[in-house]
Amino acid sequence: MTDAPRTNSRSRTPLSPRFLAIPILALIFAVAGCSTSSNAAQAPTSSPTATKPTSSPTATQPRAEYRTLLDANGGSDPMMFVPSAGAPAGVSDLDVPYVAGFAQVSSDAPDDTVLYGADGKALAVTLGQWKQAAGTVSFACVDDKEEASSILTGLIPNGVYGAFAVDPSEPLDSRFTPWGAADGSDNTFTASADGTAAPVDIGPDCTNLPQHIGILWHSDGTSHGASSGTMGVDTHTSLLADPPSS
Repeated sequence: MTDAPRTNSRSRTPLSPRFLAIPILALIFAVAGCSTSSNAAQAPTSSPTATKPTSSPTATQPRAEYRTLLDANGGSDPMMFVPSAGAPAGVSDLDVPYVAGFAQVSSDAPDDTVLYGADGKALAVTLGQWKQAAGTVSFACVDDKEEASSILTGLIPNGVYGAFAVDPSEPLDSRFTPWGAADGSDNTFTASADGTAAPVDIGPDCTNLPQHIGILWHSDGTSHGASSGTMGVDTHTSLLADPPSS
C-alpha cells in the first residue's frame, strides 16, 4: 500500500503589506542618506570671494616727439654761435643779439665745432654733442593742470635744465615762462652723468596751453627762477614739443 504524501500541518500565512513597507522605507532612507552624504563630500567648500577693487582704465595720453631747435629752425640754431671772421654784430632768427665776429651755427658744420654763446664766450660743448638731444613727452590733464612727463636722452651730462612754456608771439624777454610754479621753483632738473632725465612738470591750465614746451639748457649751471635767463648767453633752447590742442 502506497503511503500518501505528507502535508505540513502548519499553513503559511501571507505577510501583511504593512510589514513589508517598513523595510522598504528604511532602505529608501538609507540610500537617500548615502547620496546626500556623498554629494556633501563631493561639493567643494568655497571661502567667500574677496571683492577686487575696480580701477578706471587709464586714458591714453597724447605723446609728442621732441625736436631740436636746429631742426625746428630749418637747420640753424639761433641760440648757439660760431666764430665768423669779419661778421658784424647782429640779431639771430629768434631775436637774440650777438656780438661781432660770430654767426649762428648751422647743422652742416662739423660735429667737433665748438659752440659759443651770443656774448662770444665758449660753452665747452660741441655741435655733435648738442645735436644728440632727443626725447618724448606725454601730456595729461591733472586737476585742471597740464602735466608733462618727459623722457630725455642726449643731454649735456650733469647739465642743468628747465622746462618752460614757449609762446613765440611774445617778445624775447617774456617768451619763456616756467612750466610749473610761476616762481620757477619746480621746473628745474639736472641731467644724469649719461645725459638722461625723466622730469614730470605740472604746467599751465589745461584749457590755455602755450604753443610749445621747451627744454632749456642753463649753460651757467644755475636756475634763474621765474626768468629763463639771458637767452643765447646762459640759457639755450635744446628741445621743443607741442602740447595737445586745447
